[in-house]
Parts: sequence; C-alpha cells; structure tokens
Amino acid sequence: MSQSLNRHLRRPKFNQHLARKIQSNKGFTMVELLIGTFLASVISLVVFSVFINSSTYYGQQLDQTQSQSNLRFAMEFLKSEFRNFGKMSVTNTDLRVRDPLYCGNLQYQGFSHFDNDPGGENYQVNQALNRNGIAPDRLRALVDMSGATPVTIRSLNGTSIILAPTQNQTSQEARRMTGLGAETRFAQLFDANSLTRITNLSTGRYDLIQTNDAQLVNGVGRITLASPPCIDLACESGTCVLNPVHWVEYAVLTHETDAERSYLGRRRLSLEDGSTIPNSNLVIADYIVDFQVWGQFDTRGQSSNNVGERVIAKVPTLPADQEIRDDRGNWDPTQTESRRFEFWAHRLRGLNIMLAARAARVDPKLTLELNREGMGPQERMTVLIDRSPETGRAYVSTLLGSVETPNFYRGD
Repeated sequence: MSQSLNRHLRRPKFNQHLARKIQSNKGFTMVELLIGTFLASVISLVVFSVFINSSTYYGQQLDQTQSQSNLRFAMEFLKSEFRNFGKMSVTNTDLRVRDPLYCGNLQYQGFSHFDNDPGGENYQVNQALNRNGIAPDRLRALVDMSGATPVTIRSLNGTSIILAPTQNQTSQEARRMTGLGAETRFAQLFDANSLTRITNLSTGRYDLIQTNDAQLVNGVGRITLASPPCIDLACESGTCVLNPVHWVEYAVLTHETDAERSYLGRRRLSLEDGSTIPNSNLVIADYIVDFQVWGQFDTRGQSSNNVGERVIAKVPTLPADQEIRDDRGNWDPTQTESRRFEFWAHRLRGLNIMLAARAARVDPKLTLELNREGMGPQERMTVLIDRSPETGRAYVSTLLGSVETPNFYRGD
C-alpha cells in the first residue's frame, strides 16, 4: 500500500492538482472583504432605520391612544359628579329665584363658573397654555361626596346629630359609610371644611350647615353642627337624612415639578375664604390642555302673568343651540357664560363639556400650528410645548360630552 502511494506522489499531474487544491483554500481577498463589509453595513443600517421609524410611529400611536383613554376617563368622571351637584346649585342665587325647598338663610357659592379664566385669585394659567393662547374654564360647585347616598338620622337636637346604627341604615352604601373600619373615611367626609345637608324625606325641605366635628364609634355616627338647622325641617326619628357636601373646584393646573405640564384637577376649597385646602388635590387626568363648560338653558320665555319680584326668575325666549361644536350654549352671546351660570342656574337643563389633552411626547418635526383662524377650541390640533426648535409641538386630542342635570331645581 505504501509503495503504491509513493508512486502516485511522484507523478507530476498529481502534484499539480494538489497544489491547485491548496491554493483554492487560501480565503477572501481584501477587496472582497471591503465589499462584503459595506453591503452588510448598508443592510444593517436599513434594518435599524426601519426599526427606529417603526418604534417611533408605534410610540406616537400608543401615546395618542393613552391620551384619548385619559380623556374618556376624565369625561366619565366629570359627568358622574356633575349629575350629583345640580340639586345644590341654586343656593348661591338671589333669594327671589332660589329653590323654595331650601329653608336656610345663607348664600353659599353652590355653582360658580369662570369663563376662559385669565388667572388670578389663587389660580395661575399654565405657561405652555398661556403661550398657545389657551384660557381654560374653571368651575366651582358644592358636591355631594357620598354619591347621593342618604344616611339616616336617629335624632337631631339643636346642633347635635346622632345617626341610626349601621344595621338600621337603608342602603348598603350607607352601611359602608357608617360601618366598622370606616372611621377615618367618615371623619374625612364630615370634617370642619364640609357642609352637612339635612333633608326631610316627607316634605323635601333641606338645609346646608357647616360641620364642626364628626365621630364614628361602634357603628354609630355623631355629628356636631356649627349652628342649628332651620325649624321648618321638623326632623323626627327616621324622617330626615343627611349627606356630606364639599366645596370643590375643577381646573387645569400645573404639575409641581414641570412648569410645562398641565393636568385636570379637582381640589377642595375652604368655606371661609375659598383658598385651597392642603393635600386635597385629586388628579383626574394628566396632560390636559383645555377644559370648557357651557350650558343648555330652558328655552321658555318670560311670561306676562308673572309680575313683581317673581318676574326675575324668568329668562328671555331662547332658541335651541344651533352650533353644538362651539363652546357657547344657547344664551344671548352678549352675556358671559359665568353670569348665566351664577344667576340662572335654576333654568339650566344640561351641561356641555369639552376636554383637550396633548400627547406626552413632542414631535420635533411639527413646527407649524395646524389649526386655522375661526376654528373652535375643540378643533385645536397641536400645542407648542417650548420655543426651542428641537422641542416642537405635541398632538392634541379633544373630546366633547354632555350631561343632563335632572337634580337642578325645575321651578320658574
């Protein structure tokens, strides 16, 4: 075998074939390597660019989706609360038009509206909104913090109220408010900056009185009022109920750590001077840039049969709202929205709400404002976050909603 192999190795043709075989396995040339590296780099760059663009587009879409989700949550929250405070909205009006079922003698600011508020009075317009010429509304209202859950009273003696025991409360929610484990929540609902609304179930008459103190011990609540309720209530055992009422303000506020960032908040106000109660701010939705509220008023006109002081309760003949996409209702445009809400709250039949929220991200490619002159506030498309060229603008989403106010006083 070895001799045969040696004979083959000594042959010239075999040696040439082996030499060519060895030369063919020596690898790529430098030019081939450079071309391969260049092509690989181009392909990697294209793939990376597609990935970045896709990620950016996905992030923008996700951001806008989250913005719209925040708007929907905020709208449902506002509509839920606005349905509840209607029944207390006329306590701040003239004695001649206030709810005749209200037997008290105090005029609380039950419903106040600040139309396109420029700021002041413990309120500062966010600097990004001010830069874009956006002036949101503010709204103040007396809100039933129990969610319209009446709590049964066992006895009322002067300024002292004793509630019925938990097991004798008429609803499950009322039993939660007065049951074991609810002591802290009960004290927060009926604190010294709250009002206690007392209502006689048989007559419908009610009074609003400032609360001094509240305690819940072993399922029995005790509340001390600042003054006795009106005599007309005539509360006997089991005939009267009460609700905790807070004075709150809805406004577009500025984030504590970011002067360019705004949100829709609800904060409690002091009954004494209207200042904000510390640690009472609730963030309803983040990145809100506009909040507009306008009303739909009763269209009945002034009646010739009403004379004397009751004539002030009537409103002029009003048409139906012709343009629901603007931020004005069906009132005479020469009067401000704030004046209408303040004096004619008893003729208000519905509320319209407009919310606008910007995307959390800004797009440096957006350099021009997209809305045109003559557009309504709900048609704003972008908002300038900073004047720096690299910051650009953020997209804005808007949402319109409406709510009927069945609890508003339906008298003349």
